[in-house]
Amino acid sequence: MGVMGDKIAKPAKLAKLAKKATPRVAVCFDSFKGCVGAEEASRQVAAALCEAGYEAWALPMADGGEGTARVLTLAGVRQPAVDMALKAGLGNREGTSRARVMEASTFELGRMLARMSGSEGEILLGVGGSATCDGGMGLLAALGARLRFRGAEVSRPAAKDLANLQEIDLSGVKAPRVRMLVDVRAPLTGAEGAALRFSPQKGATPQQAEWLDGALRHYASVAARCIGCSAEELMAMPGGGAGGGIVVAGRLLGWQREWGAEYVIRQWLPQLQQADVIITGEGRTDESSAAGKVPFALLEAARRLGKPVILLSGCVRVPQGSGLLDGFAAVRGVSPLNASREDMTAAATVPRLKAAALHELLGLFGC
Repeated sequence: MGVMGDKIAKPAKLAKLAKKATPRVAVCFDSFKGCVGAEEASRQVAAALCEAGYEAWALPMADGGEGTARVLTLAGVRQPAVDMALKAGLGNREGTSRARVMEASTFELGRMLARMSGSEGEILLGVGGSATCDGGMGLLAALGARLRFRGAEVSRPAAKDLANLQEIDLSGVKAPRVRMLVDVRAPLTGAEGAALRFSPQKGATPQQAEWLDGALRHYASVAARCIGCSAEELMAMPGGGAGGGIVVAGRLLGWQREWGAEYVIRQWLPQLQQADVIITGEGRTDESSAAGKVPFALLEAARRLGKPVILLSGCVRVPQGSGLLDGFAAVRGVSPLNASREDMTAAATVPRLKAAALHELLGLFGC
């Protein structure tokens, strides 16, 4: 049984904070996908708290998925930042869609990065929200790698070509320096990997997901020969399944990888240090959120800073007794049970977030 609707869960008893003349609150929402973005949710709730007499500021969050580049700009990061979803995401203008996961390619993303190869310093690449499952083959081809396939020559590799890959030659690659901000810790293959866990969300049928998992295993064996490691190492690499396996291509190119939520949190650290309490949340919090998603990454950072964290998500689906929520000062799912489409709009969700934030702060501060 999970924590749902308007039910409040306080797994850990927290003594009320001493009253302060003006309590300081950092509002740090991730996006509520399909409902309200991180920036809007954080700004509107912070504004409501200021009207109620708190000192509050909006620190929008992201984990490497769609919207990460915008959040980094808001946080004052001057390095160029790109969302993978811009060129290889569901519904982007290059035409990838849920019905075409086998045809989807990271080629256009590679072309964009190739044009940025003259950039000074490092490019930040948000790896998440992709429609692809090509292991980054398209990216490699666009950056100048020579990929040899059985049968006909392939100029724009996609997921359907994975099983025919025979060789990767990186000698002609011209690529910028990139730091990949990874949104999930999933491996490349297996039950929690790019194909079996995530490709159904991109439109793959069960049969296609099984085929893709086997094809990615083959891809790992070819890629491993290219850099002199074992296929098992690539298949099990934490985060290797992010972005449809593009992290493996990044490994071949020598790109750095980092957990996206942790990177974003570091950019806001001075502001977080000034807060008395942190409010965070996302569209849905469940057991998978503990694997590097914003609320739990923030909880870990707040623990080091000695700050309490309030979790306000659209819905919370965590089994009772799991202990996953024990570190939060308060937990609330703001959407009603059996929420309708109208219940999941920004116009419906933001007022609930405001009311929930005020309610929980009253419980902590008594004011």
